[in-house]
Amino acid sequence: MNRRHVLTGTCVVCLGILLIWLLWPRKAPKPQAKDVAVSATPPVLTAIVPAPAQQPPTKEEQKRIKDERASSIRSAIEGTNVPINFWGKVVDQDKRPLPGVAVSYQYQTEHVLLPGVAWARSEVHKGQTSTGAEGHFSIQGLRGHSLSIERFVKEGYKTPQTFSAAVSTFNYFGDTASGKYTPDKDRPVAFIMLSEQVGQDLVVFNKGDKGMRLPADGTPQRWNFWTGKKDQNGELQVTFRREPAVLANTGEPPRWEANVEIVGGGIMEAAVDEALWQAPDGGYTNAVDYPKTEQRRGTPGRSFYVKTSDGKYGRIELEIYPRDEGATVRCFINTQMNPQSGSRTVAR
Repeated sequence: MNRRHVLTGTCVVCLGILLIWLLWPRKAPKPQAKDVAVSATPPVLTAIVPAPAQQPPTKEEQKRIKDERASSIRSAIEGTNVPINFWGKVVDQDKRPLPGVAVSYQYQTEHVLLPGVAWARSEVHKGQTSTGAEGHFSIQGLRGHSLSIERFVKEGYKTPQTFSAAVSTFNYFGDTASGKYTPDKDRPVAFIMLSEQVGQDLVVFNKGDKGMRLPADGTPQRWNFWTGKKDQNGELQVTFRREPAVLANTGEPPRWEANVEIVGGGIMEAAVDEALWQAPDGGYTNAVDYPKTEQRRGTPGRSFYVKTSDGKYGRIELEIYPRDEGATVRCFINTQMNPQSGSRTVAR
């Protein structure tokens, strides 16, 4: 065999081997570790289970819920009926005890209006008692919301004009602005009756009906005790001064002062909660400063005893509203004047 043929055969064999290597199927190379995202914790698939459908309450459950609600409402309303005990005393205009006075009273209880409804109905119960040798009386052993002393009856005596339901009603539950009344056996509430021989009734003007506007620039204003009207010849003179004099905004805090004078007579501070109104003989001054405390609607005014230039006595109450807008402020006036000269009794 010549050399040329050998060479050719060798080339053919090599070419065949190369073709077999190129065409032979290969496995895909494994990815490098740096290209693979590795999760430390395999994901957990949570099955979503639908909540069971809520079953409507049964008739028994509905009745139980209704009964519980009605019981709660009943307890709340009936709970306002608390123990009522009261101690009082009746005296005459000279503070002497009056025995044998018939005392009429009524007390109020609260009850459910309709089962399961948070509305109450009031029931009024009436009663009567009388005063003993020292003028004392008591009302005990009741349950209710409030107690009102209605009237006193004794031959030859009468109740004063100042006696009213407002001053003789006592709230035992405590849901009023004045709060809860707490009785005290050792400090009975004093009421007065006047002898029918005492004389004329008081001249009374209520602050809800009468009053005057006070200029805020310090211009004095005068009031007539006997007509209940503004009068430049009246004996009561009130002077009010405010900075600013003209108030444009009720929220603006003004600086203010007021002075109360009895022209030709005298004036002195009086306790608000006195049971017996009897003006003192002495201790009067010509004028007093109206206390510098903010007055708001619904709060008590300031009370004073007064003595006129001709020797008549009385009691007045003033209520000034220093935060009123504009150039003036309201001044409500309540007066009880005794028309008899020399008499100090002002509780008719």
